[in-house]
Amino acid sequence: SHPEYASILGNIGAVYSDLGEYTKALNYYFRCESIIKTSLGESHPEYASILGNIGAVYSDLGEYTKALDYYLRCEAITKTSLGESHPKYASTLLGIGNVYINFDEYKKALDYYLQCEAITKNNLDKSHSTYASTLNNIGNVYSYLKEFSKALDYYLRCEAIRKTSLGESHPEYASTFLNIGAVYNDLGEYTKALDYYLRCEAIQKVSLGESHPEYAATLLNIGWAYYLDNSYHYARVFASRALHILQTIKARPTHPYMKSANRLNPV
Repeated sequence: SHPEYASILGNIGAVYSDLGEYTKALNYYFRCESIIKTSLGESHPEYASILGNIGAVYSDLGEYTKALDYYLRCEAITKTSLGESHPKYASTLLGIGNVYINFDEYKKALDYYLQCEAITKNNLDKSHSTYASTLNNIGNVYSYLKEFSKALDYYLRCEAIRKTSLGESHPEYASTFLNIGAVYNDLGEYTKALDYYLRCEAIQKVSLGESHPEYAATLLNIGWAYYLDNSYHYARVFASRALHILQTIKARPTHPYMKSANRLNPV
């Protein structure tokens, strides 16, 4: 029941989350949450932190209602215990914005992201990962709103920061390429889209491994770009690879990646 033991459990959960083994991650996080709740109390920032971690896993699993519940609980505690200018508060706002993106509530998402950007811009070094992630996610909103020039501007700012702060072999650097590729895909510039997608895939293959769900998502993006460019053979190849990964990790049929794979695979 000691907080240090809870911290160990939380760290193990974080490793499983990074590996895409979300069921195992949740098991460790829930054990951690129970100990912190008893030993430190529900108003402690460490309790808020573990709630945020659980919310992040539910978001990765596509269970967005559960994710939002945990993030909002985290936000309320963090706001009271650490204040609205704290980096952890900004990170929580980022997570809430991510959930609203998946609910297709883009204006709500943008509101949370802009709050997060203001905090991180004023209180963190501009090379900080949270600031880069916020720029990236604002780019996501503008992409969904079809404001592609604004989206590219934010993505390219994010790419420059991540290249310097994380290096060119980091999975978050790779994800920036994925988003830039998606803009070009939406613009119908499939050759440019594929160039960015394939650069992302090469990095993720090494940094995440070929059994990671985010690697599967990149394969799906490549597949769709080929499909839209009328290269149906390559579309099937990449869709099949993605579907195999998702089935291996037992992704639920309702998960967005599974739905995408099943739509693309019969082409």
